[in-house]
Amino acid sequence: MKERELFEITYLPLHISLLALEDAKLPKYLGSTLRGILGQALYKTNREVYKFLYKQDIVKPYIIIPPVVCGTELFVKKGEELNFEILLLGDAIQYASALIAALQKAEQFGMGAQRYSFRLFRIINILEQRVLWQTKMYSMAEINAKKLSCLKL
Repeated sequence: MKERELFEITYLPLHISLLALEDAKLPKYLGSTLRGILGQALYKTNREVYKFLYKQDIVKPYIIIPPVVCGTELFVKKGEELNFEILLLGDAIQYASALIAALQKAEQFGMGAQRYSFRLFRIINILEQRVLWQTKMYSMAEINAKKLSCLKL
């Protein structure tokens, strides 16, 4: 029997590492906090991308996967990394460069209610385990998405 493609979606999973510039006490559920700092940075650096990712009436074309936290809060010491993932879906992939540029500005806004300082440390393309950005070294060539198909037999 021949397989038929029901649908296809393109995705780009990014592993983001932020470096704590001070001791920080963050909430257990960081999804909203990470969405907030990313939104602020995009709003200040690229309004077109901000509108595409944040102001659409449809399902948002990205997923933030925060770190797993045991306990009621997350404590990050100065010099430690805070790691999370962003999954860009479909047309959002074309804005990966703008997202990276915004994340470079994120330390200006602070994270959480106390506005703790974090600096972008590294971004990795999870699919290829290649560094996209690290300490101002940026590799556009490593922004490669993958197609995921749902097949029907």
